[in-house]
Order: sequence, then C-alpha cells, then structure tokens
Amino acid sequence: MANDQTKSELKQDLRRKAIQQRSQIAAHSSDIDSLIKLFEEHIQIDAGQIVSGYWPINGEVDVMAFIELLNKANARYCLPVMKKDDLMLDFYIIDDATKFRRVDFGIQEPVIEDSKLCVIPDIVIVPLLAFDRIGTRLGYGGGYYDKTLSQLKKQKDIVTVGLAYDQQICLFPLPREDHDIPMDWVITPSKAYHFTN
Repeated sequence: MANDQTKSELKQDLRRKAIQQRSQIAAHSSDIDSLIKLFEEHIQIDAGQIVSGYWPINGEVDVMAFIELLNKANARYCLPVMKKDDLMLDFYIIDDATKFRRVDFGIQEPVIEDSKLCVIPDIVIVPLLAFDRIGTRLGYGGGYYDKTLSQLKKQKDIVTVGLAYDQQICLFPLPREDHDIPMDWVITPSKAYHFTN
C-alpha cells in the first residue's frame, strides 16, 4: 500500500497528465445538453435549496449553463470565495447584480459587500480533473474543496456532484489520501455515476 508521500507524488504526476488530456477534449454543445438532462434526472433539486457551482477555467464543464435549470427549480445559486488564510471556501449567493473580480488561476469570484449572503449549500458542484469508478476525485491539489467539504458534511447533509467529460474517467483507482473527500455523484454526457462511500 502506498504511503501518503508516495500517493501525493503520484497524484501530482496524474494531475499533469489529466490537465494535458483535458486540454485535448473537444467539447460540444450537445455535451452540455446531455449533462443538464442527466443532472435533472438524477439530482433532486427542491425549491429554496442552495446549489454551489464554480467559475469554469481551463476547459472545465461550464456550470453557468446550469443556472436556467436551477431557476426552473426555484433553487438559489452560489459561488465559492477562497479564504487563503485557512484554505477554506465560503459560499455566497449571486444574482444578476453581482460584481466579480479575477483571483488566482483566472477564477472569477463574487465581490462580497454583504456577509449575510454567506450560505451553506445543499448541493455542491465540484470541479475535477479526473475521477475513478469509486468516486475518488483528482483536483488541482490546492486542498480547498476537500477541507471545505469535510467541514460542510459535519454541519449539513450535503450532496457532492462532479461534472466531467467521458474522457476524464480513470479506469484504475486513483490514489486517495485520508483528507480526500469522495464524490456522491459524477455526471458525464453519457452517464450518471452514483457512489456510496
């Protein structure tokens, strides 16, 4: 069994390869249509629920395309804001009037003028580089999502959903460290994967 140091090094190598592979994926509008359809079929969104997305970068699935679905379900939409001092994310409700600022990695974060807009989401859509058949997610390595999801799960029964293209599935088990939080779901254009971890 690989120790955590070996796992961490292996993940770094896999991360480089996953970034390279994702850059070669030619996404089509039909992929987004299929993702939205499968999301709607498998993820229960109740009126008033809070759904967190992310600002897509570097070829990530465009979660902004899901806002119409959330509006139809009368759900509220929020985006994360990085808290660099403790590697955590806060989540803030956004609307048409929300202003944004560019931060690390080219991510657009909402400019928050009212701390009352800080919320705990019910459904967290999580960015990923790759995933495996048991729900292990390979992220960018910053640790923000794993640390935040760990805390959120202590406060609330949240659902985590990864969005990916079919080419992002890893056919062998990805290395999972103790702090890695597995996904409840990963949805691709062709299939919704549900994991029980």
